[in-house]
Parts: sequence; structure tokens; C-alpha cells
Amino acid sequence: DIHKRLREFILKLYDGKIIWAEIGMEQIHDQIKEMRNRQKKSLYNMADESDLGYATLGQLVAILRNTETAKKAKQKGISEYESVVDHAKVVLSCRNNMDHDERKELPPGWKEANAGLCSMLNEFFDNLKYR
Repeated sequence: DIHKRLREFILKLYDGKIIWAEIGMEQIHDQIKEMRNRQKKSLYNMADESDLGYATLGQLVAILRNTETAKKAKQKGISEYESVVDHAKVVLSCRNNMDHDERKELPPGWKEANAGLCSMLNEFFDNLKYR
């Protein structure tokens, strides 16, 4: 799923270790830690070993939009980075529209566009494994 693949991508950019203060994302990290602490009380244990497993899609997109994250992508030679961020922002927008409108389903045109963007992101992530 896109959420998981975005988490993996971000961790890949940061070589598995995000130093939140260095990238100016302490507030998001605090929100993620708060979510992690709330989740500890649930019966379901997260399989993800990273704090990013507790991040919302919106927080992941915010991390991708961060200047330091963009620099990491440039250093790693990921030329498609801006497109990935743009696609992730639209996927987030579609998902937020569903949540805020309390819809069970997106309108057909939105659904098709979102599916296309998710497909493009998945293709990017599949190809990234071979770099």
C-alpha cells in the first residue's frame, strides 16, 4: 500500500535513521510519538519498527515536502522526486476529501485519477529497488 511504500522510501532517503531536529520536523515527530503511545494501549501491535509506522499520510507527505528530504533525494540522484511528492499530495487530497466529506467512496473520476497516481507511485517504488 502507498502508506507503507512512502514510509520505506523516506527511510531509504535517510538511510534508515531520521534525526528529526536536523530536518526541523520535531513537531511531527512529537505527534508521531503521541500516536505511538496511544497505540501501545491497543491490542494491535505495530509490525513496523520505525516511528514512521505511526505517521499519518499527511505527516509522511509533510516529511517528503521538507527541504532536507528533497536534498537527500537529490544527493541520491532521484530525479523523479518532485513528481513523487506531487503525486503523494494529490493522493492525500483525495483521501482527505473522503474523510472530511464522510464518503464511503470517491466519485468515479477522482477514483480513477487516484488509482492512476497510486499506480504511478507503485511503479516508481518498484523501479527504485533496482537502483
